[in-house]
Amino acid sequence: MALVQYGPIVLDARKKIAGVVATKGHAGNFMRKKVSPIQPRSQAQRNVRSGFTSFAKNWQALGATVIAAFNSLAKATPKKDRFGNSVTLTGMQLYMSLSRNIQTVSGTPLTAAPSSLVATSPGTTAVVAVAATPAITVTPTVYPASGESAAIYGAPPLSAGKTFIGKVYKLLLIVPYNVSPVAYVVESATIHHYTTIFGAWTAGKKIAILVKNINTTTGAAGTAAAASAIST
Repeated sequence: MALVQYGPIVLDARKKIAGVVATKGHAGNFMRKKVSPIQPRSQAQRNVRSGFTSFAKNWQALGATVIAAFNSLAKATPKKDRFGNSVTLTGMQLYMSLSRNIQTVSGTPLTAAPSSLVATSPGTTAVVAVAATPAITVTPTVYPASGESAAIYGAPPLSAGKTFIGKVYKLLLIVPYNVSPVAYVVESATIHHYTTIFGAWTAGKKIAILVKNINTTTGAAGTAAAASAIST
């Protein structure tokens, strides 16, 4: 792994080129050799790939008018890349992204471009984790609005001092809109979402959670909220 200091021409770099990956950590910018991840071919992985195949076929069947509408919507709703720069997706990229969100919350597949892409954000979120019980509860500031569901993701138990989580979150629970919302229970003596996926953990471990509110009709997602707690 090589540390990198960028100059006046190249200010920053991310992702891979050839066999090298440019990234950034608490120690600064660095480059490392690209390592191909192991393909576990789990059921979850197969479901995701099957979903993308299905979305691609659905996209082709939408028709020119609907596809043009998605292209226009994509131009009107730019996204932020990892540098914070504004980027414009293609209509197909936007359709795939929204369809993936809808699939996550078991919504109805899109057949037309949404009129708007609005969803609430959970805001500051509190996590309480108790290893002995076991118990994990998650309390957002903002619960899903009508027509939305909350997707709660978790990372495997981490050492207390670790700050970088990475792309290791897995879906734990989907909670639909509730007129009288209560804290999300993602682990209890009778409900095993976290332990079923990651196994048992001990006191002193960091339990990291990510919450995202998703519109079940349009697939729009609000800004995700990340939170963690040191398990007692």
